[in-house]
Amino acid sequence: MERDDFDEAAPGEIVPTTTSKGAYSAFQPDPLPPSINTEQLITPLAEATQALGRLHGIGPRVGSREILIEPFIRKEALESSQIEGTHATLSDIYAYEAGQEDLIDEDRQQGTQEVVNYLHALTHGLDAITAGDPITVELLVVSQSPLEFSSNWLP
Repeated sequence: MERDDFDEAAPGEIVPTTTSKGAYSAFQPDPLPPSINTEQLITPLAEATQALGRLHGIGPRVGSREILIEPFIRKEALESSQIEGTHATLSDIYAYEAGQEDLIDEDRQQGTQEVVNYLHALTHGLDAITAGDPITVELLVVSQSPLEFSSNWLP
């Protein structure tokens, strides 16, 4: 990241740091936990609770929770991958899943494959948890196996 990526609203500050390899700048986050104005949370919390109540009421009438959940899972996989610089669209994901890879622009094919890998990992983990499996290191490792990590990933 560049120094310009941090504006005045960033929760911390840029500080000079020195190591045996030389001097550089580092971002030092503010101490946790931050102060939270609970008064500002009451309305959004109430709105979220109402929305969950409506969803809970609709769910049994839909017949399958997957009909409600699957679009959100794809959207989350796409947005999580975009944070890491992956380029794909929701249409690309649906085209890939429908066997229509030729509809995906060449410059987004690799990104689409990465998002689909993320979906496989997420689905595996959710299926295991839904089946009652405990969340273990082994489950996390197996769930992440479809993912390819970039060279800057540290184990």
